[in-house]
Amino acid sequence: MNQEWHEAMTRQRGYLSGGDRADLQFGRLVRRSSLEVLTLEPETLAISFASDGVRQRLGIDLSAGVTRTLFNVAPALDRRAVFDLIGEIEHGRQTDTYLYTELRLPDGRSRSTELNFAWSPGARPAVLVLLSDPSGTHSAMEAAKVARTQLQVAMGALPDGFVLFDGNDRLVMCNERYREFFSNAVQDLRAGMSFEEIHRRGLEAGQFPQAIGREEEWLARRNASHDSGENDMELQVEGGRWIRLVERRTPDGGRVGLGIDITPLKVKEQELLMAAQSDPLTGLLNRRGLTEAMNEIELHGPEDERLAVMHIDLDKFKSVNDMLGHDAGDHVLSACSSILQRLTRDGDFCARVGGDEFVLVCRDVGIISELSEFARRLVHALSAPIPYSDKVCHVGASIGISIWVPDFIGSGERALQDADIALKFSKESGRGRHVFFRPEMRDAARISAEISHEIVEGLENGQFCIWLQPQLEISGARVTGFEALIRWQHPQRGLIGPDQFLDAAREANLMEALDSEVLRLSCAAAGRLATINGPDVRVSINLSTSRLSDPRLLETMNWHLQCHDLSPGNIVIEILESTLLDDRAANVVENVHRLSDSGFSVELDDFGTGHAAIGNLRRFRVDRVKIDRSLVDGIDRDDELRIITTSIIGLCQGLGIEVLCEGVQCEAERQVLEAAGCAGVQGFFFARPMPLEELELWLSARPEWKGANLQSA
Repeated sequence: MNQEWHEAMTRQRGYLSGGDRADLQFGRLVRRSSLEVLTLEPETLAISFASDGVRQRLGIDLSAGVTRTLFNVAPALDRRAVFDLIGEIEHGRQTDTYLYTELRLPDGRSRSTELNFAWSPGARPAVLVLLSDPSGTHSAMEAAKVARTQLQVAMGALPDGFVLFDGNDRLVMCNERYREFFSNAVQDLRAGMSFEEIHRRGLEAGQFPQAIGREEEWLARRNASHDSGENDMELQVEGGRWIRLVERRTPDGGRVGLGIDITPLKVKEQELLMAAQSDPLTGLLNRRGLTEAMNEIELHGPEDERLAVMHIDLDKFKSVNDMLGHDAGDHVLSACSSILQRLTRDGDFCARVGGDEFVLVCRDVGIISELSEFARRLVHALSAPIPYSDKVCHVGASIGISIWVPDFIGSGERALQDADIALKFSKESGRGRHVFFRPEMRDAARISAEISHEIVEGLENGQFCIWLQPQLEISGARVTGFEALIRWQHPQRGLIGPDQFLDAAREANLMEALDSEVLRLSCAAAGRLATINGPDVRVSINLSTSRLSDPRLLETMNWHLQCHDLSPGNIVIEILESTLLDDRAANVVENVHRLSDSGFSVELDDFGTGHAAIGNLRRFRVDRVKIDRSLVDGIDRDDELRIITTSIIGLCQGLGIEVLCEGVQCEAERQVLEAAGCAGVQGFFFARPMPLEELELWLSARPEWKGANLQSA
């Protein structure tokens, strides 16, 4: 009978749109069937049609002028309950559509009957009622009703959201927890609503923050994931809550879903992510956080936005750590980060990307001159004294700037690289400056990187060597020592001097490796010269700041000496004045004092070119100063130059410090220096730098310089 009822209902819904003739066809269909059917007016439940079986059994007369209602044949029905049920059925909110009642028969007896209600929409809506004998199905229906009630109770007890959709993606049932997910969006979540309708209403109410601004795209993806039937996803809903949805296909083609509130887990995850993307000391972004922020701009930033990437390096920060300790250094870093945060605008962001390096990303920048003025203000603010305990810390800043237009994925990384390149040029041009990136800088950086790679290969393959230039007393009669000068026997470019590769080595932090090679080769050469010319040979070695700052320097020096049976007196340590201005000078001073105490001679190289030449004579235990060639070239023709150089020589003599002038190229210059009281010279006029084998021949041609004559003047 249920199949027959289903077919009749299908026909009825089709007929209703066809008018009176269609109604007549439906009546004939049902009247000829074995079904007991009533058609009711929705407002009054007046009987507008009755099948032949109902007419005969209940004695219903529908002749003109006679109105019979459902309550005439079933007076035991609760009117309010019936109208409520029909209202629920009309709006698709009720799936239990049957009632049990007693029908009044014409002979006065009653009959137990099951009434199954259905709503028939259309131009003339109606309520259809199927009357059936409950004896065969009542117990099963009651059992199903009990099971359904138990299921609803169990669903309600679940701490997670539960939902069931039928094969047409319409809501069958859900628990209250699931309703809470849409509490502010779908006030009337009811059976029969489609999956898409529920979520579209949620979008209209702003229920899904991740979808704002791209609602249709989000909905299309959500529908696709739901249609797959095997879906696991995390969904953010209004109020900062996160729901994990697990959806599976049911055997009848529907979908069952479980929603688990994972908000506490997401909060913890966000805390961990924040910790992973921020610097614990300053609270700024770290390098990972900076990358994520720049990726977000690439993906979702405004089109054609113009940004500035500023790579900031603190000057003289290392000296703060060395002289006052790491607590002072941390204090300075925190103070500098506060300055950067104070000077940045809303929307800009700052990151600490290294020990004393920061990156500031400025959004929506204007003209270059305004950006340049902002950079000057940054340098000025970061150069202000920073109080710490009872002391004052002084640092500064150098800045490299690149302009970034995020027109392709990965452009942010390129902008960071460009700002870093500009920073290197800024530091090379002097501290406390800002430099804007130019395309030609990238070519220079690429060449520098290639050279750095080749330096590593050269060190591995023994391509570096030293040439030695003799140093003589002012008369030229005796050799007093030799200066070791590094050379590179490049496999393609031939022999090249340090001016062509030292800058690249500094940028790649390869100076210590080169120093080690120079030290090894110089000690080997000194050992060889000692066997030829006597034990008093002296070889001057110029060490980099990084090597001079190494706390193991003295131990390293002594090890090399032992390898070649040398003493500290055979090695002279040359220190550039520029080294003393480096952030690590505090360590340099300590190491130089240790070397001097151990018997090594200390020489201040390029004297007269630094910013604190005279002060350095007091700061270090200097045995000799080497006057730079810029104070020697043309001294025989330049009276002012002669006065300056003569004054320096006189000062050193008064302090008991030896003087050697480098770059002497003619007899006239030698004579002026001799008259000024200079004791030692070095230059092309006497001898050019040469490899050890050639130097041995050069010395063998001058037997009067061997043995005892090879000593300090």
